[in-house]
Amino acid sequence: MDFLATDEAASIHRVISRAVLAVLAGLLACPPALPHSAPEGRVKAAFIYNFLKFVEWPPDSMPPSAPILLCTLGEAPLGGALEEILKDRTVGERKLVIRHLAHAEAARTCHVLFVDQSETPRLNAIFAVLADASVLTIGESPSFLKAGGCIDLIIDRDRVRFSIALPAARSARLTISSRLLALALEVQR
Repeated sequence: MDFLATDEAASIHRVISRAVLAVLAGLLACPPALPHSAPEGRVKAAFIYNFLKFVEWPPDSMPPSAPILLCTLGEAPLGGALEEILKDRTVGERKLVIRHLAHAEAARTCHVLFVDQSETPRLNAIFAVLADASVLTIGESPSFLKAGGCIDLIIDRDRVRFSIALPAARSARLTISSRLLALALEVQR
């Protein structure tokens, strides 16, 4: 009886996972155009949330019961959209906790760091602090990947798109799903 329940639960989990992936693939492959009245930050916040579902951290950086700590640096990261969109969310069974940081030094304790465009002049210093830390870095600056970031959110023909730098992810000991890589505008290898 337990075997049937376990098998049935696994089957339901696979169906749900496939449905979530199909929806994400549709959104990321052909993201909605941003109407002039729609806040860009809300769309980017939704992208960030979905990225978390396709990244694996090394076990020593994220114990099984630990929440995912999403930190931000900058003047007005996504205009408050992260809190609005991601408040009380979970990724798998992990609670998502959002913290705003005043200084990059505190970012080593984060799992994810969103770097606001206002921090572009300090990118080199930020990545120097994060050397050898297992932190998924996400930004929105044309020089973000070149400076050492993992994922760069960009606007391409009024649509939010993203590029991924695999060397930065590998350096942080992160594994990015091939499914997410397939949806990226560009993957730097």
